[in-house]
Amino acid sequence: MNVTRLVARLLFLTLISIFLYLIYSLFFAKPEERLYSTHKIEYRNINYIIRASGTLEAEEFMKIGSLVAGIIEKMYVEENDIVKKGQLLARINDGKEDTDVRATKAAYEIAQQDLIYEKAHFERQKTLHEAHFIADDEFEQNRRDYETTVQNVALKKAQFDAATLVFNNKRIVAPADGIVVGKPSNEGETVTLYAPPTVIYSIAKDIAKMEAKIEIDESNIGVVKKGTPVLISFSTYLGDVFKSTITDISNNPIEKGGSVCFLATAPLDNSKQLLKPGMTVDAEIVIAKKEHVLALQAQQFSINPTTIEMIAKIKNYHYKPVSADERTTCLKKGYCKTVWIEKDKSFIERPIKTGISDGAYFEVVEGLDKDDLVVIDTIEENAAEKFFKKIFKTGLQ
Repeated sequence: MNVTRLVARLLFLTLISIFLYLIYSLFFAKPEERLYSTHKIEYRNINYIIRASGTLEAEEFMKIGSLVAGIIEKMYVEENDIVKKGQLLARINDGKEDTDVRATKAAYEIAQQDLIYEKAHFERQKTLHEAHFIADDEFEQNRRDYETTVQNVALKKAQFDAATLVFNNKRIVAPADGIVVGKPSNEGETVTLYAPPTVIYSIAKDIAKMEAKIEIDESNIGVVKKGTPVLISFSTYLGDVFKSTITDISNNPIEKGGSVCFLATAPLDNSKQLLKPGMTVDAEIVIAKKEHVLALQAQQFSINPTTIEMIAKIKNYHYKPVSADERTTCLKKGYCKTVWIEKDKSFIERPIKTGISDGAYFEVVEGLDKDDLVVIDTIEENAAEKFFKKIFKTGLQ
């Protein structure tokens, strides 16, 4: 009986001990501190894409202004109207009506009448001179008067033509067939000729052909070339993507928000008439694409060597950093980045050559194998120092 009770008590104490251990493990015990993490290098697709924005314009776009200063007296067409070459669009009032035309025309007609008289007079004087009835000096004076009259007629004709041209320029006509896509001015507004000159209408020859004007930041302009693919989207048509290519890159810098950008042009087919000039463009410029390549995350290039050295001492691993001479040689060969790998109880710094990047991942061209264990994360340097002191009762010298 006593043996049975003893066994029962031992069993009860064992169960209580197991229960208390589980409670402690689940709620009170501190987990073992992780010093570092490794991961095999993985294959993935990398797309080097530059994201930018811009505006949409008609491919053949004309801003219609005036060669005459004044006030817009009348506007004859509205936005979205189709116009023909030579069609009257607007009329400008410069306060002179046709007075200059009439005045210069009258002066021109007077000069023509003077020429008729001077020519007849010169012919008579020429006959008399040939018969030796007038002196040479008198005849030369008659010749000069006649030639002066001829030149005066030409002058008055030019003045009349100029006044007529100015008068006609008060009639704003369409320079080509097209559609009115903008009417930034209104009747009664003043037309100026100085920068910026007044724009009365904007006309597109064919809105079936549009151009995306994409603003490329100066930090990216070096990798954007003619022929580079670009994917264009609009907030109005979510989910729809328009494919194009860069056909032109402007050399004219544009200062915007404290930075400099350059305009790249990408044509778009608008035969379905979905797009409107002035719409905001969201563009993804595809610089490079690689499929199924070895890739590393950007953070794996910033592992602290001092922390690795501490962890190596804690785990009694060999610590093998790249020497200064090796680093110089690698840089000359294009191996511009290094990572740490764990192999045979050693931490080895390995130079690698990278290819394209999407900002988060870098293509690994040379320097690593798919089976290498790359150190992807470590505890902070201060935490490693504390852990080292805890184990060895001293700091890392």
